[in-house]
Amino acid sequence: MVATELRKTGISVVRFSLRLGQELNLPEDELRSLEFGALLHDIGKIGVPAAILRKPSGLTDAEWKKMREHPAHGQHILSGIEFLTGAARLVGQHHERWDGSGYPLGLRGVEIDLNARIFAVADAYDAMTSPRPFRVALDHDSAIAQLKMKSGQQFDPEIVDAFCGLTALAEIRQTIAQVSCWDARPATTRTARDDNRMPLGDLINEIKLNPVMAARALRQANLNAGVETRTADIETACARLGEEGVRAAVAGQHGTRERSADVDGLWQRSVRCADAAKRLAERSHSFAPAEAYTLGLLHDIGDFLLRALFPEEMENILWLNDAQRTDREVAAFGVDHGQVGQWIFESCGLPSHLATATQGHYDAARFTDPTALLLYLADAIARAPEPGEMAAHDALDADTLAVLHLTPQ
Repeated sequence: MVATELRKTGISVVRFSLRLGQELNLPEDELRSLEFGALLHDIGKIGVPAAILRKPSGLTDAEWKKMREHPAHGQHILSGIEFLTGAARLVGQHHERWDGSGYPLGLRGVEIDLNARIFAVADAYDAMTSPRPFRVALDHDSAIAQLKMKSGQQFDPEIVDAFCGLTALAEIRQTIAQVSCWDARPATTRTARDDNRMPLGDLINEIKLNPVMAARALRQANLNAGVETRTADIETACARLGEEGVRAAVAGQHGTRERSADVDGLWQRSVRCADAAKRLAERSHSFAPAEAYTLGLLHDIGDFLLRALFPEEMENILWLNDAQRTDREVAAFGVDHGQVGQWIFESCGLPSHLATATQGHYDAARFTDPTALLLYLADAIARAPEPGEMAAHDALDADTLAVLHLTPQ
């Protein structure tokens, strides 16, 4: 239970915390403590009975008392590990509040560990902007308003001000919310006027080969749909929209300027990944092939958005390996392209398991998640110098492949 929650909530809040720490000029050793502490902040819940963690209704006073012991439990677990001493302080104090009304110690102001104060702001923003079964996510501006309202009460005012100054993060979130018309086609394709003359079937086929157009069609189709009726199938989305709705959803998505070879390469790889994901789904019988195709097609859509918004910065990042690139993207934008992709998936009304898989599709630690594993394998096939599944399969052992009901080639 606790491990599952760490996988689901740990990545984004760690990255927000690190970006804030960098903004506040923390030294490298403190950033390292902040990173580990943010990742392990709820490890103390290991000492909380599963019945309390899973209880769907409100907790009793006795249960709340037990739940509130988890920061101290977590600090105790980590305190015996020398390189986690700083992280242990964050874990033990992450529920303290600036005005002294937090727990377990009732610390006030600068008595609270600096990293714990940073984490508190990052965690609150992450929680408010993430969808939950019982509520919709707040948009960026609403979450910022909440942080400002609680500045000086729950949060350190200086840290709230620093978070509000992360302009790249604000631009990313606002662009996603507005479905801004970033470039959606290779430069060699038609103008917007051609869409009105193109037969509907041909336009739908183009949408299925175009990550941005597909995302726009899915978002429009799912906009007013209930949770049970939302779709990740591009053809189903287009059928719901009808001809007029399809043309309106992708209107204005035309290539009017030159594209770099890197962007065209990413485009082509997304289509190859979609095809590979669909084939794997058909072989494993564990996933809907149309859903797997959408996952593969859109998995790097966060990359498209960052390249569109910050072309100069991204030009200096693209050549790095995955780990280095993640660090540089977080330092520059407060978030990496996988997290941006998750936000776009959520804004399109796509299932949470698809959104979570795209957040860390390059992360080998997620191999226990079948959806993330399918995407990882499809992406490896798409990146292979020569088409084929053998090389990608060889990188995984039989037990890992068995998660997808596949066997080594």
